[in-house]
Amino acid sequence: MAVLACLLCHAFAGPEHSRAESMDPELSRFRLPPGKGGCPSSGGFCANNEAFERLVSDLAVGVAPAVGSGAASLGVRGFSLRLTSSVTPISGRHWVLGSAGSNAASESFNPSPAGSLVWNRIEVHKGLPFGLEVGGSLGHGLDTSLWTFSGELRVALFEGFRSGLGALPDVAVRGAYQGMVGSREMSLQTIAFDVTLSKPYLVAGRHQLTPLIAMQALFANAKTQPIDLTPDVSAFDDCAPQLTAGGTRAIEPGRSCSSTGNSRDLDNTVRFANVHQTRIRLFFGLEERYGPFAGAVTFGFDLVVPERSADTTDDGIDDPLASSLTLHFALGLRY
Repeated sequence: MAVLACLLCHAFAGPEHSRAESMDPELSRFRLPPGKGGCPSSGGFCANNEAFERLVSDLAVGVAPAVGSGAASLGVRGFSLRLTSSVTPISGRHWVLGSAGSNAASESFNPSPAGSLVWNRIEVHKGLPFGLEVGGSLGHGLDTSLWTFSGELRVALFEGFRSGLGALPDVAVRGAYQGMVGSREMSLQTIAFDVTLSKPYLVAGRHQLTPLIAMQALFANAKTQPIDLTPDVSAFDDCAPQLTAGGTRAIEPGRSCSSTGNSRDLDNTVRFANVHQTRIRLFFGLEERYGPFAGAVTFGFDLVVPERSADTTDDGIDDPLASSLTLHFALGLRY
């Protein structure tokens, strides 16, 4: 299973990652010039909220915790340590503009953005009485400076019925919170609630195979710091008082000033509209246990895609937000 997971991950991610272009958000490129795309003709640049919303939509799925294990609890003494990787294909002009690339200072776009977001994590879970289980993770995005941290609580509502009532599946519910750090421009939090059904089968006396299916409600919330849409222009230099030979100011304090137009460069510092999204996802996959070793491969996709709330006029892009796919791998120890 480990070899298969690695091969599938490489094939799913594609060759784009070999170039190691930075996929960090670069939101200053999401700008609309005065008089274009619904931006007023008087004043400075405007934030392209539609491009930001599309980037958040992809990023939220890429970093969100996937369903990667069966519904059965670890037990009171149980403990699990896993390494996981999630691969989410991405595309669109918002990644060409909105990701840093190899040199964000000198380039106005990323010439070769990655074709997928790859998120790697280390996860720890501990079993508790009454079918409860707590867990946490620390994750990092490939070709980014972004990190995630998460905490979750899961309870097995129905497990272990192999006789009597019949061969019934195990059922568990989980709530998970995750935050993203590492970006100087934006923050992103996700909250997930899911229900998992699974049923273990013993193969060859030692291998335990557990098919699973899960439904997940994923809520994403993103906001930005103040973003300078003209990072190549100094707001201070654009409006700095000039001294005459006699030492007096040529521009009176408080007077509007600009060397590039009728508005000051300070007007080009904005906040993007906050993004709140809800999507419903379905996961199915297979978990395998062999002694203390455990591995899983799951596949997730959207059943309900969030509605688009922002629209840039005359940009030629009126499509709804894209449906997302996720391929998730897990390998680790379970006691």
